[in-house]
Amino acid sequence: MVRSEAPSQGYAEVGTGRGGTITEHDEALETWLRTEGVAAYDELKADPSRGRTPEQVRQRLTDERKRAERDKKSDGQA
Repeated sequence: MVRSEAPSQGYAEVGTGRGGTITEHDEALETWLRTEGVAAYDELKADPSRGRTPEQVRQRLTDERKRAERDKKSDGQA
């Protein structure tokens, strides 16, 4: 942790992220990146045809959002 002086507030702690602390979320993300994230990267490198363009990803997300909104309306949750 590094302490730096802010002109009007005296000393303040300056760290990485949320005050320099590692949370359970950070640890879970790190674990996911080291396991599933790396495996997905390796699979894509081995077979690039499995990849999707940014446009394809955007379209899929748009379609899923529209489907979720439609399902929500049909359930009477408008």
